[in-house]
Amino acid sequence: MDALPLECDGLTRSLSHLLMREGIEHVIHIGSLEVGGVGHITLHWWIELPTGQICDARARMWLGDDPRVPHGVFEPRDGLRYVSKAVKSFDYSPVIFWAITEKPIEEFNLHAD
Repeated sequence: MDALPLECDGLTRSLSHLLMREGIEHVIHIGSLEVGGVGHITLHWWIELPTGQICDARARMWLGDDPRVPHGVFEPRDGLRYVSKAVKSFDYSPVIFWAITEKPIEEFNLHAD
């Protein structure tokens, strides 16, 4: 999904649909992200998993490919400051997924070999 031309809101919603399809609990957050020594995103979307891990696939879109900028699924760490201002939830809908990604949800597999 990383190759899709989506910003953080669209990619987060798309990932959320995949997680819902698989029955994986998660929370969508809307807020800000500050990466120490790199920069700040004032409006950002990400997913938090029940384990406390964060799924963020678009911080590097705005802050660059610096190794301090998170990407993917990871444990929160020093130097990252996620501030949630809202929590969103959406209903699962393959039609909405297609509208966001222009691809059928069946093309994506969370359990890649």
